[in-house]
Amino acid sequence: MGTIFFVFTTSLFTISLMTLHYSMKFTTYYITTILFFVAIQLSAQSVFVDGIYTDWSNDDLVIEDIGNVASNQLDIERVYVTNDDQNLYLRIDLDREIDIMDSQNISIHIDADRNANTGFQQFDIGTEFSFYLGDRFGYLNTLGGSSTINHDQAGLTAMPTVTSTIFEVAISRSKAIQLDGSIDIVVNNDRVNGDILPVITYTFDEKTTFMAKPYSLTKSPDSDFRIMSYNVERDGIFEPFTEDRIKALIKTVNPDIIAFQEIYDHSGGQVAQLLNELIPSSTGWNHITFFSDVMVFSKYDVVATNTIDGNEITLIQTPDGQQVVIVNVHLPCCDNDLSRQQEVDHIMSVLRDKDDSFKVDFEFKDDTPYIITGDFNFVGEAQNITSILAGDIVYEATYGADFAPDTDGSGLNDVNPYATGLPGNQTWYNPFGSYVGGKLDFFFYTGGGLELKNSFVLDTRGMTQSELQFYDLAPNYSIEAADHLPIVADFSFGTTVGNIEVEDYPSLRIINNPNSGQFTIAIEGDQQLNYKLTSIGGALMQSGQLTTSKNSIFANSKGAHILSITDKKGNLLAQEKIVIH
Repeated sequence: MGTIFFVFTTSLFTISLMTLHYSMKFTTYYITTILFFVAIQLSAQSVFVDGIYTDWSNDDLVIEDIGNVASNQLDIERVYVTNDDQNLYLRIDLDREIDIMDSQNISIHIDADRNANTGFQQFDIGTEFSFYLGDRFGYLNTLGGSSTINHDQAGLTAMPTVTSTIFEVAISRSKAIQLDGSIDIVVNNDRVNGDILPVITYTFDEKTTFMAKPYSLTKSPDSDFRIMSYNVERDGIFEPFTEDRIKALIKTVNPDIIAFQEIYDHSGGQVAQLLNELIPSSTGWNHITFFSDVMVFSKYDVVATNTIDGNEITLIQTPDGQQVVIVNVHLPCCDNDLSRQQEVDHIMSVLRDKDDSFKVDFEFKDDTPYIITGDFNFVGEAQNITSILAGDIVYEATYGADFAPDTDGSGLNDVNPYATGLPGNQTWYNPFGSYVGGKLDFFFYTGGGLELKNSFVLDTRGMTQSELQFYDLAPNYSIEAADHLPIVADFSFGTTVGNIEVEDYPSLRIINNPNSGQFTIAIEGDQQLNYKLTSIGGALMQSGQLTTSKNSIFANSKGAHILSITDKKGNLLAQEKIVIH
């Protein structure tokens, strides 16, 4: 039986044809997706709010104001501004790392009508909208008076969730206040003697439309397995209001492996029974669970499981004999950076030592690929992420030496899935709280042995009406189901090498990655290219021009880095992760 399913979006025509062959909806089905994009005098969205900054261009820089505060004060050095048809975007560069939600108080003030006599009079403008990121609330100032609003009411997002010197902010152009034409903006640090930047006048570009990252809700035909990680918020899969929503989301994803967090009051057997009824498998849903809120379930054989500080390490074997290790975590929350780092160090030490670790009582070969997933609660120091990506253990006296964590001798990869139909990579969202949504859930994986084929964060707020109808979902299902969103990735078993052929730009090659402080960027032809090396948190480490066919780059900062290569106009050509031991 066959059907053709079409999806259209406005402004930029997107036609999605899906040919389906099925016996029952959500039981067995195969979907082939063909995407056509036809632009009509519109350009694609310029940036995503994701903690990666290479999509900003020099044309977006609207103010540079360096060194105008005391050395002990936070200096707001640069502000970039751009927009699409849905959001206003700001990038804010600082002179030091901060946690934007819990330290300092970077604030954004907008005079939407450029009339100093309307709104709230401050900074020589009349602000209709103000938001204080450190205090986590804002004001809407209209003719009817002033009212407080939170991030959801403003349609405001900010990234990254961890400490950084650069932050991105998106503000809806229509949710709390209409933003069009020309506006005035002031960015400041609302602290005693805090930095205040001059007024920025910005005119909206109405030719730029939003276009989401591509994704497939169905498992990639080139993949060997689909994995989902989902914090179901205090046994929500069994609770009356959230149960149906969570089940609908799981059914939509139809994973082969599930890593659950926050199942406190129900057994693994109860969860397996629920899964067997929801998405039946010929082999049943297999599991080995301990007394912990993290549980891994698989359609494949679960060979063995053990615990690491309440987190789980599980060995899974597919029917064709391929093995993969899944580390399912739920790390300490909030301002508990010390305990979070200690658990990260412990997990990484186990993966370093494998079956030589007393925490692994099963065979774990050196070339067995692995995925670290779950709710990491990364809301503090960026070092937590660096420790996983680069094998950079902080408490070496307890957990041993640093190491190259990938099976091919490099650093781990971050899948970095993007929300379905939305301009960011948030995996946690609470519309009623003060904290802006963030990226708390991850897939870190070994690029040696695993190849990523497809990924997404399932956020129904960004899905098309046709998609929602087809999967029997509603627009708010994801955020009503739990405060975390399901993250999904499709993998195949494969092998990569340390010398990277850059697919986005075939004449580029990165040689000697990982390395101990020197690597080479090889280019073909007579080209004027530039490079920039940044930390995972976005801090600029170094930059320069590529002037020869083989360019030796020397760097003395250890850990995982992002290498970005641009042409002479600033257009991004390639971006790769570089690991320095």
